[in-house]
Amino acid sequence: DSRRSLAFKIAMAASPAIILLFCVTLLHGSTSYLVRIAEGPAGLPHSKYYWDQIWLIITQASTGEGKMFPQTHAGRFATVVSIFGMPLIMALVTANVTRRMNLSGEEMRLMLSIEHNKYKMKVFSCAAKMIQRWWRSREGVGADVAMQTMLLVGEFYKAGNVLYRFRRSHMSMVSERNVGLSRWLGLPVEKKKSKEEEKKEKKEKKEKKE
Repeated sequence: DSRRSLAFKIAMAASPAIILLFCVTLLHGSTSYLVRIAEGPAGLPHSKYYWDQIWLIITQASTGEGKMFPQTHAGRFATVVSIFGMPLIMALVTANVTRRMNLSGEEMRLMLSIEHNKYKMKVFSCAAKMIQRWWRSREGVGADVAMQTMLLVGEFYKAGNVLYRFRRSHMSMVSERNVGLSRWLGLPVEKKKSKEEEKKEKKEKKEKKE
């Protein structure tokens, strides 16, 4: 039923820990008690520890226990139910942990912005080194180290290529208002909106909401 599925999804989103704990308790509790009843000798008291049956169900649903195994049909049925039910619960745990670990839109934008600034600072650093090298050669200081100049030029264009590929891959998530840098990379420049355009945009958003 779609309504039951929706209710379960809402419950998992609201309080996943409680729902998962309830599922594990219900599965292990019911199957362990069924094994305790089925495996107990007729007319005689059961084993002293209920945890023996719980341990049997847990081990059979995970790694298996060689010394303990059910001998009756009812006990085997309960064990099979636990074996098939535990992977479903583990799948829910995995899905919930994965959903919690995934970055939200704002977090992803922040991470991309940090990466973008790192690559951009690398380009600026290489450009500053090239200007410094040019100034020294112009003043006659260190003019004989042409190899270092070539290495700086190569490093500069390599950093620019990395920044260009990053910007092309995340065009919708990363913006750049530096006109000179964007034109050098051959990428579109984000134009700053005027106050009138911002007011007009806010007004249109309010009208859409209404």
